[in-house]
Amino acid sequence: MRVDFLSGESGGDLVARCAAASGGRLVRLSGDAAEGAGPDDLLGDWQELLDAQRGGTRYNSPRRFAAGAAAARPDGRQPLAALFSADGRARAVIVGALRPGDAWHGAGPLARLLPGLNCLTIPQTGIVTDGSAEAVAAVVGCLDTLLRGHVLQRVEIDNLATGGALHRALEQGPGAAFGLVRRDHVRFCRRLRDPQTGEPVQVNSGKTRQGLRRKQRNLRDQFGGDLEFVQVTSPDRTDWFAQNAARIVAQTYQAALGIGVRDDPAMRSYLHDLATEGVLRGYLFLGQGAPVAYVLGDLENGVFNLWATSFLPDYAQFSPGVVLLNQVFEELTAEGAELFDFGHGDADYKRRLGDVELRQESLRIYGPGAVPHTAFLVHVGSDGLRDRMRGALVRSGRLDQARKFWRTCLRRAGRI
Repeated sequence: MRVDFLSGESGGDLVARCAAASGGRLVRLSGDAAEGAGPDDLLGDWQELLDAQRGGTRYNSPRRFAAGAAAARPDGRQPLAALFSADGRARAVIVGALRPGDAWHGAGPLARLLPGLNCLTIPQTGIVTDGSAEAVAAVVGCLDTLLRGHVLQRVEIDNLATGGALHRALEQGPGAAFGLVRRDHVRFCRRLRDPQTGEPVQVNSGKTRQGLRRKQRNLRDQFGGDLEFVQVTSPDRTDWFAQNAARIVAQTYQAALGIGVRDDPAMRSYLHDLATEGVLRGYLFLGQGAPVAYVLGDLENGVFNLWATSFLPDYAQFSPGVVLLNQVFEELTAEGAELFDFGHGDADYKRRLGDVELRQESLRIYGPGAVPHTAFLVHVGSDGLRDRMRGALVRSGRLDQARKFWRTCLRRAGRI
């Protein structure tokens, strides 16, 4: 199977070494194509694979990859894609970023004194195949070669569905041969339409629907009847959305953790670009013109992917976040969406509102050699311990209690 490595002109020596070690061809996305298919042809083949598998997301889009590869990266990250082809069509793709000399996981301040690791990070949906055994074998064989040849010392793959052919092949191949650190995730989704008939699915019982309508009436009463639902999809409204969502975040624990929507140039530009593509979906509740709750995500291939949501704590008794989500479910269903993906994480509201539970793992595979093996042991001893403690909280049903305790500590410390 032929493999083409795509990168930008700024891609460094590590990009070229990956291509050489795998016996692949390096193609720069500058228009200077090697013999055979040029960059535009390869990007088109890549998109055809995603369309055929209905696997396109913001993480694996060829257009977004090409734009990112052309931009200068002051952080040293080098966007990289490997496209596997046979019989005149793309069979698989790996999309990720190279991080030369990356730090050790769990080493803390000592990481600056330790030798860096050449790392490839692959986000969720960063590996797409046509489902064939040949395509899966080609992907796993490529990663194994890069580790075994000491080109990379660590490969990171986020949120991979457990039990699938790719997951098994990674476990039994490089994961078994070298060091493997895994972190399990649960992912909750909510069906909006039946995948067979296309008909809307009603997940809530009649009693639950009545309770949600009552909560929305009570919330509206708090603002003298002036509660407005706003949907943002167009580029000319994204700056306004970022500003108002960030006002909510600033009054929650998310601000102390550095998560949620930020009102900064990078976030504004990202929202604007996705709105231009027609996939951005932002929703707000405004009470007397002021932001009360927000939901932000993207809608691609019939799936709404939730990025962030929050509400003003002062109105928690009225459940504004859940009430807003319920209205978003209705809007998305009317738009033809099939599934609402809450993303990984097992927050209580995801368990209550979702009716589909998926199991995933994030894998960290370390290559052979003294340095990668030592880094693996450090990772297992630090981050691995943290993950096991978190797993124990999940199994005992006390994770939400721990989160509430942590937020209380942040509030008492004046950080929120």
